[in-house]
Amino acid sequence: MRTLVHISISWFYAFISSLQFLTRLPIPINIPYERKIIQRSVVYYPIAGLIIGLFLLILSKYLPHVLPAAPAAVFICIFWIISSGGLHMDGLMDTADGILSYRSKDKMLEIMKDSRVGAMGVIVFVCSLFFKTALLFSLLDSDPQTALLTYLIFIPIWSRLMMVWAARLYPYARQEKGFGTEVSRIPFSYAVLATGNALMSSLFMYGLLIKDVSWSEDFIIMLFLFLISGITMWGIAHVLNRKLGGLTGDTYGAINELVEIVLLMSLVIYGHAFMNG
Repeated sequence: MRTLVHISISWFYAFISSLQFLTRLPIPINIPYERKIIQRSVVYYPIAGLIIGLFLLILSKYLPHVLPAAPAAVFICIFWIISSGGLHMDGLMDTADGILSYRSKDKMLEIMKDSRVGAMGVIVFVCSLFFKTALLFSLLDSDPQTALLTYLIFIPIWSRLMMVWAARLYPYARQEKGFGTEVSRIPFSYAVLATGNALMSSLFMYGLLIKDVSWSEDFIIMLFLFLISGITMWGIAHVLNRKLGGLTGDTYGAINELVEIVLLMSLVIYGHAFMNG
């Protein structure tokens, strides 16, 4: 009985850890950041994405009634970044500074570890922010694509799942121990459990929210986005692994940001190609 209680508490701590790490929800619970808790927390990464996705959905549905599409898109994009404390965007900037320096592997890793942001990091940040805002504006501004706004809730779920699989499939590039090192050593079963959480939360929200397109069309959209997220993760992780000899915590954040942008772009392309007649 004591063992069961101990295991339950450990998994509860893992859940809280995932929310504290991946969101800025005010959760005043002190968590012992031990190896098991850090590794188990990845199981709940998609749930943290679900919470962020719910806020994005609410904002995208109701904010356009108060603001025009352009400022509404800017507001939602800013919230999207702030909701995770800029964690993933910071990883994208650090990764850009390292990879786009075109230096040796060790020098790239050294640049990425530097807390200061370089010119390439700033350029990539501005470009990604503008592009993400423009994509959101396209969804908010086009009446035929209004139904596609509902799919915003799935993007943070799948992007965070892709971080888990990137960590599981590719080696860690650094030698020193840290949070990213522990995440990179997760058992295969934890990645499977994270996938289960992503699928269950997606199916639940699908049944709850999506009612304005046909079942067959909806299945195509869901399958399309799921495949795109996996392909995007694999392509980015493969390139980064080849250049760095593995992945790091920064590259996990970069993968999350780029998967989100590609999924958002896929929604816009789908709406433009198939829902505008």
